[in-house]
Amino acid sequence: MKKQTLNIILLLAIYLNYSCSSDDEIQQQNEEANIEGVYNGSIRLSSQLAVDNFGAKNYTTVTGQLSIYVGIDITDLNSLSSIVSVNGLEILSSHGLTNLNGLDNINSIGEGGLNIDYNNNLTNIDALSNITSVGSNLSITENPSLTNINGLSNVTTVGFWLRIKRNETLLNIDGLNNITSINGHLRIDNNDSLVNIDGLSNLSSGVSGIDITINDLLIDIDGLNGISSVDESISINTNSSLESISGLSNLISIGGYLSVGLNSNLTLIDFSSLNSIGGDLSITNNNSLAIFYGLNNLNSIGGNLNILQNNSLNNLNQLTSLNNIDGNMKISGNSLITSLNAFNSLSTIGGNLHIAYNDSLTNLCGLQNLLSNNNLAGTYTLYANSFNPTQQDIIDGNCNN
Repeated sequence: MKKQTLNIILLLAIYLNYSCSSDDEIQQQNEEANIEGVYNGSIRLSSQLAVDNFGAKNYTTVTGQLSIYVGIDITDLNSLSSIVSVNGLEILSSHGLTNLNGLDNINSIGEGGLNIDYNNNLTNIDALSNITSVGSNLSITENPSLTNINGLSNVTTVGFWLRIKRNETLLNIDGLNNITSINGHLRIDNNDSLVNIDGLSNLSSGVSGIDITINDLLIDIDGLNGISSVDESISINTNSSLESISGLSNLISIGGYLSVGLNSNLTLIDFSSLNSIGGDLSITNNNSLAIFYGLNNLNSIGGNLNILQNNSLNNLNQLTSLNNIDGNMKISGNSLITSLNAFNSLSTIGGNLHIAYNDSLTNLCGLQNLLSNNNLAGTYTLYANSFNPTQQDIIDGNCNN
């Protein structure tokens, strides 16, 4: 019995010694983690207390997403000043913030991206001036008090798309002037006070698509003159003050469609280096556009050609190199166009031909080569123009009134 009791005491001593040793190891590991300053995972901070408590731990790295999220009472981020690197940074609907002071030491953002969205009282983001790269998307959306984004002036690359949207008082995007590449879509829309996009003048590669839409004071897009190719589509629509699209004069190819429409003050289109469009070319409802320059090198359109409702457009002479349209060709509602001679080199239309409501159109001889060689795959529709010859009339040379 004494021997059994002695054995139990011995086993208990071994267990207690092992337990203490394990606790010491766990404590040591935790201390080492604190020394390294790494927070593993993502953290969402939705109150000032949560911000301050997290900041008190002096982390330098967050391996996941750092979110300042719907924090109505959050007014101060200074307690987060130890953080140097995050995988992603999100400032969302934190209406108490007027600046991002406290995030000054962050220099790296990874694949989680940078999203600064829906912050009603945010006036500047200068505290982000040490960030040099964003590994994924960069979004500045619906910050109605933000007048500039100069805090991003040291960012050189964006790993995914770039979006500047619905920032009512944003005057310029000069803070993006060091970005040379993105790896996705460029979208700038609904910025009521934006006058130019010159801040993108160093952007030259990785742009998969462009959407410039509903920026009421935007006068030109000269900041895009470094872009030579776009894999997807370009949409430049409903910019009521836009006067010139010469900023894309170095563009050589577009993989998708090109749409230019509802720009009421647009007088100049210049795509002088463009030779191919993979999708549709649509130039519609630009009431001040009298002539477009710089489409003279365009030889193929992979989709449809739509030239519609351009009330001041008086000729199509810059399309003289166009050889092939895979889809339909529709020219309608252009009251001042008199001739289609620009299409003398057009050899094939893969779809239908529709020409209507061009009040001054009297010369359709530019279609003779196309029709004589039976290279219109679809239907021929012509009506409500000043002169409306049949398909056979054009083939026979009765094409000019």
